[in-house]
Amino acid sequence: MVRCITSNIGVQMTHETIGTPDNTCAQVGIPLIIDSYRVKIAVDVEQKGLVVISDNYHKGWKARVDGKPTPILLANYIMRAVPVSAGHHEIEMVFRPKLLLAGIFITAAGWALLAILLWLCRPSKTTPRNG
Repeated sequence: MVRCITSNIGVQMTHETIGTPDNTCAQVGIPLIIDSYRVKIAVDVEQKGLVVISDNYHKGWKARVDGKPTPILLANYIMRAVPVSAGHHEIEMVFRPKLLLAGIFITAAGWALLAILLWLCRPSKTTPRNG
């Protein structure tokens, strides 16, 4: 769910349009990418405001607006918000928590160590002959 907040007005998205009843806040095109770890949307905003994603806020989310790193703000105590200026913008959010990256590194190091140990402990190719 995407919401647009300008001044004290916040109106829930309906279909492909968000904003005030006369749609003066923003027009949202079809979301470009939405999955568990990545959200990418395009917005046309007529005035400075926030684009709020009705999904849980977490420090692991990183945002870019038009390719430039942008802070993600906490909205309504639990949601993510990105400040935008008037105009057309592409907003991309990617989930990259530090613990996930540490887990990936530790797992990769463990598999590499296992491969090395298996290679070092492999049976020799030459076997002694009887007689």
